[in-house]
Amino acid sequence: MIDKRAARLKRRRIPERTLLLLGLVGGWPGGLLAQSIVRHKTVKASFQRQFWTSVVLNAALLFWLAA
Repeated sequence: MIDKRAARLKRRRIPERTLLLLGLVGGWPGGLLAQSIVRHKTVKASFQRQFWTSVVLNAALLFWLAA
């Protein structure tokens, strides 16, 4: 919501790299929720590919740590 508001007001936005790094370290459920509730970053295909790659990497890391 903060990033969408910044976009509307032509202000500095949260870099995609930051969003992806947060997802990689376990914040992807919140990212997924933001995508579904406020339709944030749902259209940009390159971001979606990177987002889902970070989800898979995070899940693989959790699986590896649990084993």
